[in-house]
Amino acid sequence: MAHSYTKILIHYVFSTKNREKIMTAPLQERLWAYMGGIANGNNMKTLAIGGIEDHVHLLISLPVTLSISKAIQLIKGGSSKWVHDTFPDHNEFKWQEGYGAFNFFPAINCRSGLACSYGTDILDTAFCLKLKNFISISKF
Repeated sequence: MAHSYTKILIHYVFSTKNREKIMTAPLQERLWAYMGGIANGNNMKTLAIGGIEDHVHLLISLPVTLSISKAIQLIKGGSSKWVHDTFPDHNEFKWQEGYGAFNFFPAINCRSGLACSYGTDILDTAFCLKLKNFISISKF
């Protein structure tokens, strides 16, 4: 698809199984990097990753060839296997079965110039940058 162009930004949210608080700060740092590597290795672009002990937020740009569900399947499946292989004491580690996925994209708002859309809401550019930063450093 050499002549196709898309800009598909998805904000994913998902938790550990039963929202168990098992992702310690040292694990998070390595896990976020690994998840970004999975995304990049599958032609996704990682814009932000963050979270706390029991859940993760990702802001990912998807290629035209990858569905929302396939993208998160690759990231969750690959990262779960990596945790089991790398941290034997986390052999019970699992992600929840589902996930949240929300569209996030730049848009033109006639009254205020450049803005972005999050779900059905039009947001200003400053908020878009704050959201990206918030996900990157989130502790929520």
